[in-house]
Amino acid sequence: MAKRMHKPGCIALQTEPGEEMAKFADRIQERLGYDIEIITISRPTAYGEYEPYRFVSSYEEFEKEASLLQKESLVFRIPFMLYKVTCNLLLDIFMHTFAFL
Repeated sequence: MAKRMHKPGCIALQTEPGEEMAKFADRIQERLGYDIEIITISRPTAYGEYEPYRFVSSYEEFEKEASLLQKESLVFRIPFMLYKVTCNLLLDIFMHTFAFL
């Protein structure tokens, strides 16, 4: 399953455990980075913290939907990063302006 950290719900795919699943999970985790958790579980009912589950029917669909989670993550992160840069820049200007007084 794929989950964007600190957001409710996840994308899930029912599949058989094995080498194909393990390679897929490793590959997609590396591609998406670690803002999106890729987790393999055996029983969704045992992991209520990931609800609601949105099941997809193929590896391809899972990869597409997980990529959309990543894009959502970037949309929220970029404004925060711009805000942080702006605040640091203003602080630097303030400090340099008043350091000579």
